[in-house]
Amino acid sequence: GNSTVVQDTCRQCAHPVPCANACPQGAIQVNPETGARFVVEDQCIGCGLCQKACPWDMMTFDREAEKASKCFLCDGDPKCVKACPAAALVYLPWKDRSGEPGKRPVHGYLPEENAKQCSVCHG
Repeated sequence: GNSTVVQDTCRQCAHPVPCANACPQGAIQVNPETGARFVVEDQCIGCGLCQKACPWDMMTFDREAEKASKCFLCDGDPKCVKACPAAALVYLPWKDRSGEPGKRPVHGYLPEENAKQCSVCHG
């Protein structure tokens, strides 16, 4: 029979963004062009709080570099979509999926210095 396989990827959460809120360095920011959340490697201290905060367990951590990373939609041109030999992947417009059940409880920590990121969505 027919079936659909859905790859679980970063949901690019609407505000408040759990991984960004948990980062004590403000290293997870929003690309205003794509809306994607991305890790600024120079600011990441490798504490892993973002990984713990993500309700869907979508953050990754490079143990060698001691840096967090996540899907940033390849600046609006996802390489996974282009590379799929069966053209089975499609880049769809963003929709708020934050109401879907998560795998983890939402982390409530928001360092004051991260509040400036709110202006990206709430300008």
